[in-house]
Amino acid sequence: IHILEYGPDIDKMRTLPGHESEITSLALSPDDRMLASACFDNTVKLWRVSSGEEIRTIDAHSGRVTCVTFSPNGELLATAGSDGDTKVWKVATGALQRTFHEGSMVWRVAFGEGGKTLAVTSTDNPISLWDVATGDKKASIKDEQVLSTVVAMSPGSQMLAASDIKNIAIWNSSNGNRICTLVGHEAWVFALAFSPDGKILASGSADNTIRLWKVPA
Repeated sequence: IHILEYGPDIDKMRTLPGHESEITSLALSPDDRMLASACFDNTVKLWRVSSGEEIRTIDAHSGRVTCVTFSPNGELLATAGSDGDTKVWKVATGALQRTFHEGSMVWRVAFGEGGKTLAVTSTDNPISLWDVATGDKKASIKDEQVLSTVVAMSPGSQMLAASDIKNIAIWNSSNGNRICTLVGHEAWVFALAFSPDGKILASGSADNTIRLWKVPA
């Protein structure tokens, strides 16, 4: 892992060695002080950004780790794996808090509703919504037209966005209704992110473009 200092002339600040295989996902904590890295070696590592110090290693899954993300308050860390599980960990201690079993490879996870809900995309279930506090499944959004490998939840509303091959589908997560489809990319959409106020959605695609979309009110 290479940490770069952003500016007119980008310089490499430091290199973080430690993983034994390909790194699959990176996530910065909300306060930018901690970096989480996921790897094909089935582990997740937490790093202190300022010093490059490895804080801890979590043996997260029995298969490769596909995704890692922090909760909005930075207290929880969600990981997804090829073993079909999504797990939630306490950042301060590395203790396992919850396990959500999907049964097939999990592609991406995203926190929503202030960290109360976790959206999960997997091979068999396009989108599952889980209650982080209770561990109960709140809803499943099934759409035969969607093969979703990336998902994002709006921080300020019930909006949920997921890739639909090269298009983007937006749902109301409270009732599972599809609100609209955003068409424009010419290749697979592999990244989605809402703005902090939830009014803008950014998408990244294999067509080498990033697009900004106005989210329907």
